[in-house]
Amino acid sequence: MNILLKQPYKILWLTIPLIFLICIFGWYNTVDLQLHDKYFIFEIFHLGILLSSILSIMGLLYWLVRNKKLVQWMTMFHLTTTLFCVVVLLIAALLISNTFVLLYQPHMLSNIFILLFILVIVLGQVFFLINLIISSIRNVEKKG
Repeated sequence: MNILLKQPYKILWLTIPLIFLICIFGWYNTVDLQLHDKYFIFEIFHLGILLSSILSIMGLLYWLVRNKKLVQWMTMFHLTTTLFCVVVLLIAALLISNTFVLLYQPHMLSNIFILLFILVIVLGQVFFLINLIISSIRNVEKKG
């Protein structure tokens, strides 16, 4: 628990090999996502590369601000929502990819599930940005 708050970049960087391992199992699987009249198809491998690059950038940002005092509950909320949702999203994409292609109702439920986890990930990133802004303001007030 202490390493999550003191060095969150290590946890983010240690999750990247896990994501690559999940992506190797879903090498040729796809995630089909339908939004209104658009139909998006993502390969799980490319989705994993995208998510791991996002996690590495967030880890780099945490590493750059490692000497600043971050709000602990925001850091914990960001890390848990991001890591949990990314891993669950990839595992769910493996399980539901190409399973319900012909059936409309389960396919629609899988779309709602995927979109819900994407929204939670975005909410976690908003807390991350707010946390960085608050820590920067605190740092400027201490200097001035």
